[in-house]
Amino acid sequence: IYALVRNVTIGCRSGTVEDKFATCSSLTNLALKGSVRSFVPEEKTGAPGLRLEIDSTGLTLKAWASVNLRELVLNGTGNRLQSLYFCTGLETLTLTGSAIFERTAFDSFSTMRCRALSRVNVPDVATWLNMSIDDYHANPLYLKADLYVGGERLTDLRVPDSAGRIPALSFYGYEGLTNAVLGSSVEEIGADAFWGCSQLSKVAFGQKLGSIQDEAFQGCKALQGVELPNSVRSLDYATFGMCTSLCSADLNRLEEMVGGAIGLPKTCDIRVSPDNPVYSLEDGVLYARNKSVLVRYPWERTELVLPSSVTEIFSGAFIGSQITSLTLPDAVEKVWAEAFQFSNIREIRFGRNLRELMMFAFPGSPVTRVIFEGDAPRLIRNDVRPNLDKLFGPADAPWWTCNRADLTVFVDKASKG
Repeated sequence: IYALVRNVTIGCRSGTVEDKFATCSSLTNLALKGSVRSFVPEEKTGAPGLRLEIDSTGLTLKAWASVNLRELVLNGTGNRLQSLYFCTGLETLTLTGSAIFERTAFDSFSTMRCRALSRVNVPDVATWLNMSIDDYHANPLYLKADLYVGGERLTDLRVPDSAGRIPALSFYGYEGLTNAVLGSSVEEIGADAFWGCSQLSKVAFGQKLGSIQDEAFQGCKALQGVELPNSVRSLDYATFGMCTSLCSADLNRLEEMVGGAIGLPKTCDIRVSPDNPVYSLEDGVLYARNKSVLVRYPWERTELVLPSSVTEIFSGAFIGSQITSLTLPDAVEKVWAEAFQFSNIREIRFGRNLRELMMFAFPGSPVTRVIFEGDAPRLIRNDVRPNLDKLFGPADAPWWTCNRADLTVFVDKASKG
């Protein structure tokens, strides 16, 4: 008779439910009501296309291997998704309260198993922002699942004013997002929050925003413009890295950028508030600290003109540059990592006062000739060849490094290095 049962609803008091449904081969709807603390479905529980609804608080979903499970509904808060990666038929996940996505939620380290997962349902945006996501592999949006809010596929994000922050990894890899308006109360955007949102073209920031963390908008290839409110005073590493369509950036009163914060090879219009205490613009060139640091040189220019005040070349200063032969003036003492990333530079000549050349200065650039007019910097002074990886990127990653087959490094014979 159990083979004929299709719908089962159980009220739970003890909090523990043992799976006794393996023989219910026609079971398509199973609801566990009350407060479930423990439940592990067996591999053949129910019929193919099983819908499972659980009322729970603090339930840990561990070692689930139900191949018949197609839809999972979790009602309650604090539920921990730990290992569902053998639920190969899971297509829909519905969450009515907060949940914790652990590193191995959908992934067994060696392979993605939940490839059928295509839809995540939440009642509102606030509910999704209350999720805790340990790792990008644990984010179902990274698995190409679409996020549905109130029954509608999310493309236009409107963060409620009640939200004070956008947690890390919230929309990591979500390709359905095209527009985002952040609430007026949002003060922080976590690391990787919008990483890889390749269709995101517009973002509006609130006036209370103070912090945007590492790689928050990395790889948002459709993003066209950024206007930072006056409240934002610093940008972390690669905040807007590889935003290849970005053609305008208003930095307003920004006071600090970590290396690679704005990786904009096609930026054509950078604006800075006239009373900015750190950054300044002159003829389209972005400087910092009284023009002692070159932050960004227009990528489309083919010749270099720098004032004698420049002593440092910042990360990303020449990213995507069209210059093929570059001579840095003697005043330059330091070159930051990734300063010439993905540029067209083939030959570069450093002046006599260069003291520090940081690792990975030229990744992705076709450099074949490097000349040091003075002492070679400490990084490669003693032994040039074994340290090429430190300058140009790993030799086993050709997409990242320059072509070193014909690379020649010259150090002035009269120098002591």
